[in-house]
Amino acid sequence: STLWISLPDKPGKLGEVTTLVGGYNLNISSVEMAERGKEYINFKFNLIISDLKNFTNLISELKQRDFDFRIIRNKDKKNAFFKKFFSNFKKN
Repeated sequence: STLWISLPDKPGKLGEVTTLVGGYNLNISSVEMAERGKEYINFKFNLIISDLKNFTNLISELKQRDFDFRIIRNKDKKNAFFKKFFSNFKKN
């Protein structure tokens, strides 16, 4: 999944988010600075999620800390292919 976060342009804010992500045993595959304003910087985090509960807990904590964020689900082409393939079979 991709997580977009708008962070205040203050020392330590990016570290705070990456520490939270690691604290929930989620892996960051890449980080990109997407946009920079006068007071905020927008970052795009690509996360590898092996445990949905940990991801849900991260989202809850981001909400509690009042971070401005949104989640974009990455489309897994391989899984989409198999879902389409198996949807053609009737269930017994």
